[in-house]
Amino acid sequence: MKKYIAGIVIVAIVIVGIFVWKSGFRASDDSIKHNGVAGDPIDIALDFYRAWLAERNAGSDGNNLVHSQSLSNAMQEKLKGFDFSSDQTDLDPVLCQTVLPENFQSRIVFQNEDREQLLILSSNKEVPNQAIVSLELHDELWEITDIQCNAEGERGPDVGEFSFDATGHLLKDSLPSTFNKDYWYLVFEENGVPGHTVPLLLNSTSMCAGQDGAVNVCIPDQQLSEAKHVHIQGQMTELGVSVNRIEFLAN
Repeated sequence: MKKYIAGIVIVAIVIVGIFVWKSGFRASDDSIKHNGVAGDPIDIALDFYRAWLAERNAGSDGNNLVHSQSLSNAMQEKLKGFDFSSDQTDLDPVLCQTVLPENFQSRIVFQNEDREQLLILSSNKEVPNQAIVSLELHDELWEITDIQCNAEGERGPDVGEFSFDATGHLLKDSLPSTFNKDYWYLVFEENGVPGHTVPLLLNSTSMCAGQDGAVNVCIPDQQLSEAKHVHIQGQMTELGVSVNRIEFLAN
């Protein structure tokens, strides 16, 4: 019962944290002009990606696309001057590929009321490179605010030997029904923004380190519990974090 209550408390803290952050963000953000498109953020991102691929295949100047309302002002500035010539072999800053893909597939990394992050990758499963696409909602319009390229399925820049390295709390049963309860989730803060969640993919090589220094293969039913304070290290994939190590911290 205490664990369940602790889990509810953590969820409440996360919700309050998001509310406070959003209130402060909007209060300081009123003077910034935003772009954006109405609709589903996944569809908006994929439509932009398909248009970008078409421009690359055509070898056109892509000027209209660089100034697309799907992009934030910062992203428009970042992509300004990009050479759409079809013979370019450098890493494409949007597709995150050196060879143009035939099509795309996408996976949700996290989502909340006004922010979403996706992995967009080639429909060819043998091509490992991925794009991490961040979108934000302003005045009911979604805009792409950041695109980061990920070599070999990693998330962001290398952090030691791990592409995912974060501290947070474990939640499962106390999460809303929209979550797949087959998985444990890490609720964590990223870039000062609380409330991010990511599913944890555990396997026979996932190691758990106790506060007593003992390290052994994780046994989820015995070692994982609601609101447990943990440090997770692993590799980010399109389905979640493939866990290498869970370190249990003092609550």
